[in-house]
Amino acid sequence: MTRLRRARNVMYAMRIVCERELEEILGALPAPEPRVVASGNLATPRALLDSLEAAVERYRLFMLAARAPLPAREDVILETPFVGPGMRGAGERLDYLPMRLSLVPRLFATMRPPDVVLLHTSTPRRGKVSLGIEVNILVAAVEAVRARGGLVVAQLNPRMPYTLGDGELAEDLIDLAIEVDEQLPSPAVSPAHGDTDRIAELVAELVQDGSTLQMGIGQVPDATLRALADRRELAIWSEMVSDGVMRLDRLGALAPERPIVCSFLFGSPELYSWVDENPRVRMTRTEIANDPSRIAAHSAMVSVNTALQVDLSQTRPAQAT
Repeated sequence: MTRLRRARNVMYAMRIVCERELEEILGALPAPEPRVVASGNLATPRALLDSLEAAVERYRLFMLAARAPLPAREDVILETPFVGPGMRGAGERLDYLPMRLSLVPRLFATMRPPDVVLLHTSTPRRGKVSLGIEVNILVAAVEAVRARGGLVVAQLNPRMPYTLGDGELAEDLIDLAIEVDEQLPSPAVSPAHGDTDRIAELVAELVQDGSTLQMGIGQVPDATLRALADRRELAIWSEMVSDGVMRLDRLGALAPERPIVCSFLFGSPELYSWVDENPRVRMTRTEIANDPSRIAAHSAMVSVNTALQVDLSQTRPAQAT
C-alpha cells in the first residue's frame, strides 16, 4: 500500500512502466475486492488483464461485450449490462445489470464506483491518447475513478487508430502505461447467404434518402448496408460502426456535412486504418450515443439489429371468444 500511495502522489503525468512493476502496483491496491473497468469488445487490453490476474487475488471485472478468454476463477466476479460471448458461460460468477447503456455512467458515480480503469489506447499524439475503437462507457469510468483517487492504466498500442471525439484523453489523465505492439482483432466474416440478402432487400425498402441509421452486429445489418448503396444523404448515429458504413461513405451515400457518430468500431484492418484521424468519424461517449432522447430527435430514424435467441416458452395460445 505504501508503494501505491507513493506512486499516486507523484503521478501528475503518465508514467511508462514494465509489466513487472505494474503487477507490484496492482498487488498493492488497498481495496479487498477492487472493481476494475476494462475496455471491451475488440479493444480488450489483454496484457493489462494478464497483469491484473497475476497480481490480484479477488476483484470484480466490469466490461461491455467481453470476449474470451476471461478469468475463470471463483474469486473473479464478472459485471456487465451487456453480456458478451466471453461472459455467457460464467454462471453464478456473472453479475448481470439489466439497464440502458446510457445510464452506466450514473452507476459508476453512485452504486458501483471503479477502483481501477484499464484502457487499450493509441500511442500519444500532441499530448493526448485516443481510446481508438472503443469509447462508450470508458470516458465516464475514467472520470469516476479519478474523482475518487483510483488508478488509470493504459496499454499503448501503435496499431490502435487515433480516433477523434470524446475518446481523446490528455496524457495526464492516465497514471501508468505499458507499451504493447499487437494487431487488433477483427470479427470473422460469414459467407453470404441468400435468405440474409432477401431480408436485407426488404429492410432496405424501408430506408429513404435522408434517413438516419443505427446498425447492429450481424449478417442482416451488414447485408442491409450493402443494399443501400444507391441511397443519398444518409446519416449514421449508431452505437457501433462497421465496414459497411465505410463503404457507404466511399460510395457517396452519406451526407458529407454530417459526421458519422458512433461509440465503438467493429471491423477489418481496413476500417481501422480508415478511421485513423478521420474527421468524418466522431467517437462519442455512451451517455450521448445511446441517449434515447437524442436518438428520437433524428428524422426518419431506422434501426437494424439481429437477435441471438428468441424465447417462445411463455407463448400462450389465443383464447377462444
